[in-house]
Amino acid sequence: MRYNIVLKDNKDFILASCKTLEFAKKYLKDIKETDKKLQKYYNWNKLPEYEIIKEENKK
Repeated sequence: MRYNIVLKDNKDFILASCKTLEFAKKYLKDIKETDKKLQKYYNWNKLPEYEIIKEENKK
C-alpha cells in the first residue's frame, strides 16, 4: 500500500508516493510551506490544493 500526494484537480499527476500515511502528511506539510514561500516570491494569486490518496497494491 502507498499513499500518493496529488493535486486536487489532477489526481493522475502524482507529486510524491510514500510508504506510510504519517510520512505523507509530513511531506505534504513541507510542500505547503515551500508553496507559501513561492507564492510570496512569484506573487501567486492562490496556492495549489493537494490531497493524499491511498493506493492499494496492484496484483
